[in-house]
Amino acid sequence: MSLRYRVVAIVGVVSLVSFFLTAFALRHILVREFLALERENLARRVEQLLHLVEGEKRNLERIVVDWAFWDDTYRFVGGEYPEYVEVNCTDDVFPNLGIHFLGFFREDGTLVYGKSLDPYTQRPFALPQGFISSVRSLGGLLSRGYLLDRKSGFFSVGKETWFFALSWILRSNLSGPPRGFLVMARKVDEHFLAHLSDLFGSSVKLSALDSSLPETFTVQEVAPFRVLVSVPIPYVIGNGGTSLTFPYFQSFAERGQRVAAFLRRAHVAGSVAVLVLLLFLLEGVVVRRILRLAAFLRKVWESRDFTLRVETQGKDEVTLLGGAVNTLLEEVAARSRSLEESEARFRRLFEGVPVGVYQARLGGEVLQANPRMLEIVECQTLEELRKLGLAFFRQDAILTLSSFEELLKRDRAIRGVVTTWRTKTGTLRFLRENAHLVRDEVYEGTLEDVTEEILARESVRKSEMYYRVLLEYSSDAVLVLERDGRIRFATSSVENVTGYTPEELHGALALSFLHPEDARQVQHLFLQGEEGEVRRVEFRLKHRSGEWRVMEAIGRVLLAHPLVQGIVVTVRDVTERKRAEEAARLASFRDVLTGLYNRAYFEEELVRLNTTRVLPLSLIVGDVNGLKIVNDAFGHTEGDRLLQMVAEAFRASCRKEDVVARWGGDEFAVILPKADATVASEICARIQEKLKEKTSVLPVGIALGWATREDLSRSLEDVVREAEERMYQAKLAGRERFYERVLQSFETFLEELLGKRYLEEMEKLALHFARRLRLSESQREQLILLARFHEIGVIPLARRGEWPGLDQEAFLRRHTESGYFIASNIPRLAPLSEAILAHHEWWNGEGVPRGLRGEEIPLLSRIVALCTAFLEQPFAQAVAHIQRESGRVFDPLLVREFLTMVREHPSENGARRI
Repeated sequence: MSLRYRVVAIVGVVSLVSFFLTAFALRHILVREFLALERENLARRVEQLLHLVEGEKRNLERIVVDWAFWDDTYRFVGGEYPEYVEVNCTDDVFPNLGIHFLGFFREDGTLVYGKSLDPYTQRPFALPQGFISSVRSLGGLLSRGYLLDRKSGFFSVGKETWFFALSWILRSNLSGPPRGFLVMARKVDEHFLAHLSDLFGSSVKLSALDSSLPETFTVQEVAPFRVLVSVPIPYVIGNGGTSLTFPYFQSFAERGQRVAAFLRRAHVAGSVAVLVLLLFLLEGVVVRRILRLAAFLRKVWESRDFTLRVETQGKDEVTLLGGAVNTLLEEVAARSRSLEESEARFRRLFEGVPVGVYQARLGGEVLQANPRMLEIVECQTLEELRKLGLAFFRQDAILTLSSFEELLKRDRAIRGVVTTWRTKTGTLRFLRENAHLVRDEVYEGTLEDVTEEILARESVRKSEMYYRVLLEYSSDAVLVLERDGRIRFATSSVENVTGYTPEELHGALALSFLHPEDARQVQHLFLQGEEGEVRRVEFRLKHRSGEWRVMEAIGRVLLAHPLVQGIVVTVRDVTERKRAEEAARLASFRDVLTGLYNRAYFEEELVRLNTTRVLPLSLIVGDVNGLKIVNDAFGHTEGDRLLQMVAEAFRASCRKEDVVARWGGDEFAVILPKADATVASEICARIQEKLKEKTSVLPVGIALGWATREDLSRSLEDVVREAEERMYQAKLAGRERFYERVLQSFETFLEELLGKRYLEEMEKLALHFARRLRLSESQREQLILLARFHEIGVIPLARRGEWPGLDQEAFLRRHTESGYFIASNIPRLAPLSEAILAHHEWWNGEGVPRGLRGEEIPLLSRIVALCTAFLEQPFAQAVAHIQRESGRVFDPLLVREFLTMVREHPSENGARRI
């Protein structure tokens, strides 16, 4: 394309871009600003309409307040002023107030007086169906805690929309109590809309909403720049609302469109004029002169006559360009002479340089090569090298000839790359290569034979890499210390061992990380050790996490070694090994829960102490009372705590030389060296006293037995057997007293959970029913006991925080099963365990936990279920519930007798929990 056409094309493109940018700016800036003004103006109009509606509401509220806070109105609603209607509620009041309805209501919504009248025709009219009930519900909007409260708004009755205001009816001094509320309402009809249109300055109409009430006003286009605006008006009762609509002309948007169209036309006309003028000036001043200069340069190129010169006139840029061309021609002539001289010098250098130099085309065709290049590839002549080509000699698997040339074309130069070449005889050589692209298809390069250097370096690298990999991947850390103990080098594995990176340890004093008690020993062994001596030591080191870790270190002093000149230390973390050893040592003779010795250690000590030097030797054995009850009722955590308290009592009561052990699950034993029967008896007494000071969920007790060995003629087995027999005798002697205390504790828990009064009423009601059923004396006693303890299974659920929180079925199942296990372990309650388990079974078999039906359910369980249902509700509701569930939940025969009893003797049943 000629310069002239290019200039025309550039100017045309610039003009088009300018036009589109201007059009874009007009559309997206000017028009957008006009639209923003339009939106602001529309929002103001909507706000003005809402303000007018709010003003109408406030005006009607003021009228309602004037009437509601009037002593005559207050007296009238209270029935003290019957002439009020005749005096004040005449027909002329409605047009004066502009209302269609006036109503007086009491607080409970009773209509005292209401009247409807068209204020424009002054004729009564029938209110729409549901109007009074809707107005009555408006009274619920008023706050009973705020006497001056008043409300106003819109509501819908049928297809009509009404506008209302209401207020409490008070005395004129604003004192209460309110005797009701006053409502004034006005239809939203054509008269109201005409009044609103006059105030608004535009036609306002009422429209029904076809869908849900929008949050803000909506706009519907009806013609260009003409829209219909709908303003939502919510109803104060019910859902939905209505909307007020008014026409709106978008004057700002229409004006913005006109201005933008005018500016576009003006811009197009101006752009065309400027384009024509610019093209005319460029043609005459620039384009023709540049074309003449181009013709002159073509002539110089064709003739190769660098003595020609351009004729220049004037001082503009084209003239300066001509002068620059003349200067360039003079320089070219001088350079041509210098080039001939440089070529001769280059030839001498090319022939004598000690590295191979070559010139080649892309593709591997050799153009030039110096003698050293021929020597490297073992060719005799340049023709032989050209015949084989560079592709024959280049053997690098990564940087092939094609990839080498692609890289050269991309970067224009390659420096210092080492590649693999093959000589003509097949010998492989490593050559350091430099090359640069001199023309699009030709490049030059140099080759330096570095085969010996590469082989020597690779040997050293492999050796170094081998030992470095051994160090880096070792689980132990290797450090090199200076003479003063500062860390000169650390392998990367030191971070796994100490938590510190090699960079953080470099230059740090090694002893500063050690425990003060171990630092002196390490310093003596390593920093002050003999040259070449290997030492091993264990010490504590502060890990980066702050934890003291146990380390094992093996070090060798190599300060005199010329390559090391330091102390080489291998460090290994043995903390976990030490902990495992300690744990294994402790576990071999310690009980984990109590910290006392275990049975294995106890029996070994018995064998060890089978000597005369410890005589007299006494043994104490003990069995904890009620551990199974505690585990079943309150969980194994509470049972563990009981065992720990007992262990603490043993520990505090025995001497230092005594061997205290946990012999089994709930059994303890003590070996008392050099202790006669008196000492053993005193220690047993101290243990019992210590246990009295302990507090648990149930009474803490233990049965103790002891025996003494006076000489070796009596075997240890006999001593142990005697101590156990005494323990069993003590356990039997205190069994009844212990379980009575346990039962009292459970009774206290139930009184806290269910209430003492409830349990007493339950016993009284059950006893009365038992007498009516003519139960035997033993059955009555069992029923009274069941009435008091049937909910014993709730105690563990409450203590563990599971109740309340379970769903009904899970709660019933869990607490009946739990109660069964607890009762089974208490002698007095054991006969009632089945009754406790079944007291939530249903007559029809749909109860829990076993789904028993009919008379499969124990009689006492069925009686307790009836008494429980009766006491949990007021009398009438309880009777109705029992009748309704008879035959499904309750035994129908028992229900008939029970309801007859409570109806005949209601006062004997006691007060019921409501």
